[in-house]
Amino acid sequence: IDNKEGYSSFKQFRWADIADFLKDYTIENQLIQEFYQFLKENKMTGNERFNHEDLIGLKVYGDIASKVHEVFSVIEDELKTFGTISGGINSSSQITNHNRLAIFCSGVIGEKWSEVLVSYDFKGIRYKDEPVLAVQLFVHRKNSVYKQFVEVATEYYQDKKFESKDIFSTNEHGGHIRFEKPIAMFFNEEEQLQEMARWVENKFGEVLSFRNATNQLDWNFESNEMIK
Repeated sequence: IDNKEGYSSFKQFRWADIADFLKDYTIENQLIQEFYQFLKENKMTGNERFNHEDLIGLKVYGDIASKVHEVFSVIEDELKTFGTISGGINSSSQITNHNRLAIFCSGVIGEKWSEVLVSYDFKGIRYKDEPVLAVQLFVHRKNSVYKQFVEVATEYYQDKKFESKDIFSTNEHGGHIRFEKPIAMFFNEEEQLQEMARWVENKFGEVLSFRNATNQLDWNFESNEMIK
């Protein structure tokens, strides 16, 4: 729409708006029905109604975020080994886009996206449908050293497992060196948050060991001793 100043203004729309418009035409057209079903299966049709489970979540979210923040605060100095920190409990995009609370350092290797990340995932990748604490080194497919990274990581981790789970894997987005532990496995620890922080720091050491063994890759942070 052109305004008086000669600029064009655009009204932003969401996939949920498109789904709402198409909903009345799904009976008439098979193609529209299939497209609407695609939006629905990928949770793109919108979810704008609160229910009782949402209210329970709102009541406990503050306590959960406080505990996560405490762990992030403890491991923050160690995470700085990999670069500049981003994310944290105030990053709503991590919740809405990735179903997690996360803190990370980006740009750790090559050019284009890569990261070392610590996260509380609502659903794990290695442990399906379980909330997990995770540490990962992720390299996007468009990263300049992605192919070399996959070759090196595949060889390095070919005979290695963590809790019977694969450590290295790839998907449509990129490659992960990833460690997960279900949060429920910390329930019996007397000092839960401290034990979570120690677990994270130990996995940082694993990532650093991989980095120190692969100097041929274009790393953007210096080789370092393993975190104690």
